[in-house]
Amino acid sequence: MELADKIIELRKKQGYSQEELANQLGVSRQSVSKWEAGQSTPELERLIEMADLFHVSLDELIRGQTTVSTNELDPITLRHTIRQAMGYEYKSKLHIGKIPLVHINFGYGYRVAKGIFAFGNIAIGAFAIGGLSCGGIALGGLGLGLFVLAGLAAGFAAHGGVAFGIFALGGFALGVYSFGGVALGAQLAVGGFAKGYIAIGAEAQGTHVLKVIESTTSSQIFEFIRQWNSQLPSWLIHLFSMFK
Repeated sequence: MELADKIIELRKKQGYSQEELANQLGVSRQSVSKWEAGQSTPELERLIEMADLFHVSLDELIRGQTTVSTNELDPITLRHTIRQAMGYEYKSKLHIGKIPLVHINFGYGYRVAKGIFAFGNIAIGAFAIGGLSCGGIALGGLGLGLFVLAGLAAGFAAHGGVAFGIFALGGFALGVYSFGGVALGAQLAVGGFAKGYIAIGAEAQGTHVLKVIESTTSSQIFEFIRQWNSQLPSWLIHLFSMFK
């Protein structure tokens, strides 16, 4: 069976349209159409991704063979076999729109998980956990999203060794409202070293400064913040005033 025919067969077996397959592989629908028409051949990385997606070996995808003697493994099949052995992938059949509800993709090499719930070397989803994560709620070594917990975190509410966000909490924190060892905040900064419009810390620089000493209480910090920014909700002021 020709590669073009095999792609059509496996795509339909999985219930994908050309556009859905293209989205899964990160290519255009026109590319998939050309593959299936035999007008072009997918690159090696796309072949590997399709084999993973269709849960077949490269030999079955390229040659139409379901079994291959280990003595006859070509470099492409060997690479794919090693990649499968050193990783794990699961993708739920339940989709929301074109996105799987759950996609897990961990292991050797460049592995991307895309789903509502995504867990992978690289994870992209509403809830994402990975070495590199991007999502509404993101956890990982490097995180980008709305609510982020990561070594390096960037988002609306970010917590990490280094954090950037509207609300930033970290060893080094930069944001509108920042709390950290070193805190730089446009409106409020609380930390060992703090710099901002309202700055509270052992070392502090700003328009309104409260230098914290051993006898400084949480109540004093609360009242100081309230004095210069009465628009902040009380729960948030209490959170920042926990620093001593």
